Amino acid sequence: MAEDFMQHADSEAAEAMTLYAIEEKPEEQGRRCSDFGIPSPTTAPYTFESKIINKEKELRIGQEMYSMLNKDQRSAADKILAAHHEQSTTGSCFFIDGPGGTGKTYLYNTLYHLFMRQGVHDMPVAWTGIAASLMPE
Repeated sequence: MAEDFMQHADSEAAEAMTLYAIEEKPEEQGRRCSDFGIPSPTTAPYTFESKIINKEKELRIGQEMYSMLNKDQRSAADKILAAHHEQSTTGSCFFIDGPGGTGKTYLYNTLYHLFMRQGVHDMPVAWTGIAASLMPE
């Protein structure tokens, strides 16, 4: 779990973030981590800073990237954007799959910028490897 946090913080902060994440679960039941021999975090809670969004810049980047999508990427992007605009209360999930080099990460980044322009905070993720390192933070 700490490895997940280490992508965005140093090892000390990642350890504290992990302990805070773990500590939330027993607290939901009125317990503490110390009840189970798990150390409590010793540093102040980690807070995620709010990101200031330049909507004009995001729109420009998103439109430029969208114009470069191939037919399959554009089809996927259009379906994802349409699903978002429907404002479904049940939400939606899309799985993009394909061989390396087919533009999956480019599609993710395009959607990221288009959603940020709308003030929609999204978090693109990838399991491991190069794609994970190419995702926007």
